Amino acid sequence: MKRATILIFILAVACAACKEKEPPKPVEAPPPPPPSAEQLRSEALNTLTAILTPGVPATKEEVQQKVNEIVSKLNPEPNGATAKTMITSDVRELLKTAKTTAETTNQPNDWNAVLKMCDALEAFVPDDTRIESYRERAKLEKSKPQVFIKGFTTDTNTNKAMVIVEVYLPDEDRTERKQVMENEEFFGLKYIETIGKMKGIRLRYLPTGDEFDVLR
Repeated sequence: MKRATILIFILAVACAACKEKEPPKPVEAPPPPPPSAEQLRSEALNTLTAILTPGVPATKEEVQQKVNEIVSKLNPEPNGATAKTMITSDVRELLKTAKTTAETTNQPNDWNAVLKMCDALEAFVPDDTRIESYRERAKLEKSKPQVFIKGFTTDTNTNKAMVIVEVYLPDEDRTERKQVMENEEFFGLKYIETIGKMKGIRLRYLPTGDEFDVLR
């Protein structure tokens, strides 16, 4: 009887050993690392470029809404605060570059770009007191009258030379024709002097004090 029991036990153990071993459970892959600050920065700048590019129309509200959406995405990210600091610095540099470009070209679209950069930077750092000086300059330049020389004549009473100009007023979207003598002020401008033998005129924009030439 004992031999039979031992035999049954040995057979049971042997059968158990013959069974295939269960495959090991797969090891779960660790979660991917969070986006780096540089990755977050690159993504945010790509988003901002679409709205800050010169010539792309966008209101202050639209620009700042886009910035707020970016900040909302950055806030929960482990590297979000670092990325926000980097992006703010980028926008500040873009503002300086935009101002330099606008001063060179003096084109309305380029001054519009300065205004959009101001709006974006204000959304990132509302307490930056330097923004307003950029914004005020851009607004003044956008309001600057555009002067076109139509000819020269002589004042019959004083026998002094006069210039005949057409002046486009951007804020009012209208054009005025006027005869102006040297040292006369008109539409926020002052006629400083005639260039050469009536080749053009030098004007001063009174709100900023900047002087510029208008040639025939």
